[in-house]
Amino acid sequence: MIGLLLCLGTAARAKPFTFAVVGDNQPSGYNTMRQNEVFRRIIADIKTHNPAFVIQQGDHVWGYQGNPGLLERMWKEYFLTAESFKPIPVYHSPGNHDLYDKASGQVWDRHFRKRYHAVEYGRSAFIFLDAETDVNRISGVQFKWLKSRLTKYRGWDNIFVAMHKPVFRPLANGTLYEDSASLDSHQVEYSRLIDALTAANIRMVFAGHYHQYDMDYRHGILQYISGGGGGEVEDDPARGFHHYLLVHVDGRKVDVEAVRISDTDWIDPVASRKAPFTLEDFKTIDSPLSWTMWDQSVLGELVRAPEGGSGNSLRIGYDFSRYEWPMLTLGTERPEIWAGATGISFRTYIAPGATTAYPELVVGIRGLKGSYSAPRIKLMPGWNQVNFKFSDRTWSWSHGKETKEGVALETTRIEPFTGLTFMLWGYERKDSGTFYLDDVSVN
Repeated sequence: MIGLLLCLGTAARAKPFTFAVVGDNQPSGYNTMRQNEVFRRIIADIKTHNPAFVIQQGDHVWGYQGNPGLLERMWKEYFLTAESFKPIPVYHSPGNHDLYDKASGQVWDRHFRKRYHAVEYGRSAFIFLDAETDVNRISGVQFKWLKSRLTKYRGWDNIFVAMHKPVFRPLANGTLYEDSASLDSHQVEYSRLIDALTAANIRMVFAGHYHQYDMDYRHGILQYISGGGGGEVEDDPARGFHHYLLVHVDGRKVDVEAVRISDTDWIDPVASRKAPFTLEDFKTIDSPLSWTMWDQSVLGELVRAPEGGSGNSLRIGYDFSRYEWPMLTLGTERPEIWAGATGISFRTYIAPGATTAYPELVVGIRGLKGSYSAPRIKLMPGWNQVNFKFSDRTWSWSHGKETKEGVALETTRIEPFTGLTFMLWGYERKDSGTFYLDDVSVN
């Protein structure tokens, strides 16, 4: 018995190791699919340190997409990029851009199987939590599971906890953020979680969601926020920068290092496609151009063009009683794609007699410095032709022999251009119908 005790008392200490933490790499720009170049650079930089594994703590994709096919394409883009981590293992927690409704939950479960889980490495335990299924709460079955894990790991060298939403919100200029995007927005569950974590003497919590770097110690919890993995960062020079964390573990000694990534030259290599170009038959365009749809109430599908058209059109079903702003976006953050463009043109179609209240269309021009929207275009039954000239910055649209001129837009303030947005105007309307978009050309 004495010999056994001596053996345990002199057992070999766990070998030192390093792991990386990165979060909020979702593509910049409204509903964009392609992963940012800065995320690719972060992956490459992480690999130079040869960490034991990587913690990816949520918001992998833009998400918020009611079309399962397009959501799957967003995930495909993520996995294609994340393949560069190999052979380093990557462990994931869901973020609000990843997990936000039943359909997105099914996609997450199909790819990752679990929404919360634990990983053991040497004498350190890593607990990955889901703060999205029950938004901003760790509750029910998950909380019971968490307590059982904390009990199991009592006496280990380190217990680390990772999730997307922070346990408590960070400070901004000495005061707490006013929003409720952290677990302290629900006091009952928050207090219970704090008690469980502090009783287990966890080493630290890693979180994201806020696109910045932050470290704070509060209520007995050391929390690191690392939200600089590729998405747009906070407008705060002290904290709003692209980065990832390197965590060095040597027994019970833990050091955290924030590695900053310069974003002065992270524009992607430009594809060969440049203006002029036509999006023929609405086939998916390889990055950096992609079509995406917003909101579950918008149903889009590729169909044969209606009477008077040729090839395929994109048919969009809308229901203003469910959502007032159905939207379709042609997105790219690469202004070089639009170099030399003099304007855009497209056609729309609404079936005659389908309704007595035809929708209005708002077309937005996006640029690196902002965006502008054209005056609302009142769509008429049949085919409508719409043109916009960059040279004099004016709109014109026609239906049959009738032509109208739009108001000039001060687009010089937003150049260079990066994309288009098509939105149906449904304010204070309850009707539903079908809208077709065809022959979109950048001239």
